[in-house]
Amino acid sequence: HGDQMERFAKYENFILDFSGGRDSTLALLWLATHFKDRNIYAVFSDAGVEFPGMGAHIEIVCEHFGVEPVILKPEVEWWAWMRKENQWPSLIYRKCQMVFIHGVTRKFRRKHPKETTLLLDGSRANQAVRGSKKTKDSPVGSLPDYDAYHPCFDLTDEQAEELLIESKAPLWDGYERGFVRSACWCCPGQCGLQALALQENYPGLADEIRRWEKRLGPVRPL
Repeated sequence: HGDQMERFAKYENFILDFSGGRDSTLALLWLATHFKDRNIYAVFSDAGVEFPGMGAHIEIVCEHFGVEPVILKPEVEWWAWMRKENQWPSLIYRKCQMVFIHGVTRKFRRKHPKETTLLLDGSRANQAVRGSKKTKDSPVGSLPDYDAYHPCFDLTDEQAEELLIESKAPLWDGYERGFVRSACWCCPGQCGLQALALQENYPGLADEIRRWEKRLGPVRPL
């Protein structure tokens, strides 16, 4: 609604944490629909353990919406970091996100004035961690001094699916192969269906996780 959109009038830069998954694609749809005359940045941090072809998918989706992708890479290599940590990332305090996503994108965000910049991601309320106090305006990437917004926060699964179909946005083909999330293939927080799809589609990557389980101990299921 027009009156609701007035709150965004002061922003010149819209910086989206873009994973290439359904929800961040919905957030990009919202941006492309309402703010084509502003600076829209779809920022993807390649942690080095993304599914094969994810970088190409990021570019394809951005081309669909007429947005320039920003693909960044962390300075540290994932398995070298895991070796030093000597344990799998905690599902409660996700240090890996701070190192390989927010730590990387923070530098890009800080290049833009906080007075005219809005940070966004594809967070939805029904996917928040239990006990989370996250709201539609919660900070993105631990940058509380920047305004933030989660445009998909109140969407139901049915509404999200309907919007994606209407937009004709290219979806990651991993969903057709049984994957639930587009997150890092070695994520210890993946559900059983995600692990099964990994074994069926990329058995070599599943074996790599098993090798590291011998070194670090088993991944604890959700």
